[in-house]
Amino acid sequence: VQGKLTEAEHYLEQALKINSNYIDAYYDLALVSINLSKTEIAKKYWRKSLILQPDYEPSIFQLSQQLYLEKSYQLSISYLNNSSSIRCLSLHLACLLSLNKKLEFLDFYQEIIKLGICNPHIGAIIDHANILFDQKLYSTFCNKSINYIMLDSIDQELFSQEDASKFIDYLKSENSKNRNQRLLKEGSQTAG
Repeated sequence: VQGKLTEAEHYLEQALKINSNYIDAYYDLALVSINLSKTEIAKKYWRKSLILQPDYEPSIFQLSQQLYLEKSYQLSISYLNNSSSIRCLSLHLACLLSLNKKLEFLDFYQEIIKLGICNPHIGAIIDHANILFDQKLYSTFCNKSINYIMLDSIDQELFSQEDASKFIDYLKSENSKNRNQRLLKEGSQTAG
């Protein structure tokens, strides 16, 4: 794999010699650099792509996520402010929580609720905020999981109507004896 990454790095650098404004090449070089454990170089490439196109969401997210992992939360937010993608909004909320900025977190949380954004990451962030800030914030993802089941993917031959009814009743039940944690969308688990 190392050899293929080095080869990809070479060809992407050649592409930039031909066209120094090729945003995707900078983005891809950053991904290759991360996989080669060249974090600082990766950040340089993401920043270069953002100089060329400040609202380039893939670079905004990847750079901000790297900064988040480095605990540079405020710097991460400065990039996240340039995107309104769901994953960037989720990461922005996580940064505010990590900075322990309760009032800003609560304001941003209200904006996300108004947008109706639901994903397991926000659910986990809100669960953490409820503990850290001693709140009872409503997480639409965790509280309305039945709304996010893809019925088209259920095989009717293997899953009878009776089974479906039992499953729906189970999901709608608030009885804590039925399960010790809520079900998550698409089986995605976060560090919550």
